[in-house]
Amino acid sequence: MPRPIRTLALFSALGLAGAAHAAITDSWPLLAFDTESSCELRIAGNGRFVEIGATGLIPGEALHLKLSNGDMKPLVLGGFANSRGEWSKLYVPFRFGAEGGTVAVEMTASRCTLSASVPWKREVRTIP
Repeated sequence: MPRPIRTLALFSALGLAGAAHAAITDSWPLLAFDTESSCELRIAGNGRFVEIGATGLIPGEALHLKLSNGDMKPLVLGGFANSRGEWSKLYVPFRFGAEGGTVAVEMTASRCTLSASVPWKREVRTIP
């Protein structure tokens, strides 16, 4: 396959993956959120995964997150808002040997500092 066609195929696949991700997570219930000025931090989930997302950011803006889950050492993450001023990441709230805990997120961007948390419990869910 010629290189330009491979490149086009790769970008098409990545675009479809993003659209599929949005189509899946858009139906998840909102579990927690925080707002400040035009920024919003939200945590949505389906019982096994949570999506941590932010909107109202400046396109290309750098953001810093601190994510903790119970008594684990917090994860420090960085990222950039997309061209629409949005950012999101999927997270699996699981810790070996723990039956549950609380996922807490602190996000800092140039115009806002937000935090939200949500409890989780390891259990078998049956979705009809």
